[in-house]
Amino acid sequence: MRTALSAYSEVSSAGKVGSPMLIVIAPADGRVIDTVPAHTPASVRDAVDRLRDNSVLWRSLGVVGRVHWLYSFRNWLQDNRSGLTTLLSLETGKPEIEADAELALTLEALDHYRTNAAEFLGGRMPQASLRPGTAMQLGGRRLRAESGR
Repeated sequence: MRTALSAYSEVSSAGKVGSPMLIVIAPADGRVIDTVPAHTPASVRDAVDRLRDNSVLWRSLGVVGRVHWLYSFRNWLQDNRSGLTTLLSLETGKPEIEADAELALTLEALDHYRTNAAEFLGGRMPQASLRPGTAMQLGGRRLRAESGR
């Protein structure tokens, strides 16, 4: 989790205010870890739309394809464990041993989902979206999800 304060970076040579930036601060000692660009609501919507569009491709991979990517992601986490542990420790203020234990749990969770992917993913297609007013089947009874009820 990032602890961040919103700020504006100034472009000294032009005297103009630059893009909004987030300053990532270490909660343990208050030092600046990094600055990262803030995204506009429109850029966030665009990213969400791209992810939503790519979910069709993700589903089309089937169980074997998804397991492959889970395995690749797990291996990347393992290969980068030391740096990720340090970053997690800095950003959360946790001791490195706790940050590493948290990363170990993540790796175990990925192993669990990778091992059981066929059972979890086989033959089921999740609903694209559940919005107020959408009928849903729950416990053998037909219910209607509505706002405020």
